[in-house]
Amino acid sequence: MKNKYQLDPSSKKFVCPECEKRRFVRMIDELGNYISDEFGRCDRSNSCGYYKYPEKSDSDVKIDLTQKKVAKLADKDGPPSSIPQCYVQQSLKGYSINSFYQFLSNMFTKQQIDNVFDTYKVGTSKLWGGATVFWQISIDFEVRTGKVIKFDNLTGKRIKEPRPLMTWAHTILKLEEFNLKQVLFGEHLLTKFPQKTVCIVESEKTAVIMAIKHPNQLWLATGGEAEFKAEKLKALTGRKVVIFPDTDFHKNWAERSVSISKQLNLNLVVSPYLVNCTIALDQKKGYDLADLNQINMDLSMLIPEKQPSTNLNLERLMQRNPNLFELIRVFDLDAIEK
Repeated sequence: MKNKYQLDPSSKKFVCPECEKRRFVRMIDELGNYISDEFGRCDRSNSCGYYKYPEKSDSDVKIDLTQKKVAKLADKDGPPSSIPQCYVQQSLKGYSINSFYQFLSNMFTKQQIDNVFDTYKVGTSKLWGGATVFWQISIDFEVRTGKVIKFDNLTGKRIKEPRPLMTWAHTILKLEEFNLKQVLFGEHLLTKFPQKTVCIVESEKTAVIMAIKHPNQLWLATGGEAEFKAEKLKALTGRKVVIFPDTDFHKNWAERSVSISKQLNLNLVVSPYLVNCTIALDQKKGYDLADLNQINMDLSMLIPEKQPSTNLNLERLMQRNPNLFELIRVFDLDAIEK
């Protein structure tokens, strides 16, 4: 039986009633109508965490007639929509205005950047003077959508002020009744590199940078903290998978990995590497692997070719009991093993 109310599955965001950031996903009813604006969830689950769902009665739930209803909600369980490949090919140019490409030019050679952009199908949009398109292509080579983001070409940070400059390819193309079902960024590479260890990070930006720095592994991205879920990871069946959560979500992803592993019969290893590297820093800021370039950490031993069985056992124990990870950190117990 489906819930009467659910979070809006579209990409539309509102101002959060708690933190006042435009990261709030509102709730809708079975017909796609937005309900009272206090019901929903803030995407800033670590720094805000606001979440409110209608509990026992419908008495405080009102239809918000000022907002256009979500179209064709009932069809969302049908087959996923896709975007013609021609749009991907058309976007694979214009890198002179692509702010993410410009940022990478200060770190890598043109050949390295061109190779990874071609492999992952990273494109350019003229939107906002040169945004980056991270195409989501399934293992069956269906183009599910593209995430369009504007970066600062000097810092590599996403532009978030005065508002986040992020949208979707299917929104730009005005594809109506689009049934969005996302996949991992880079999922189409699973068949091209069947022997590589799969490394999962949150952001597409990090996946691209790590693919250049550590090409012996296959780097994929969930595209968001909340997108680390079984539906997105089901294409990884039979693969060796290492998870690298951002520091502020390490415990959360470690807990979720246990459930996902059982559900999909996967052996997900959640690496403590990033947290160990940033112990002396404020981890609530949410460091990811791409940040290690700015804090001068050595990644040469990021993923050993042969990991000792004791470490693997320790990883599995930490997945079952995330509190063990905190114990090891506080008392520096990993030094005993070494």
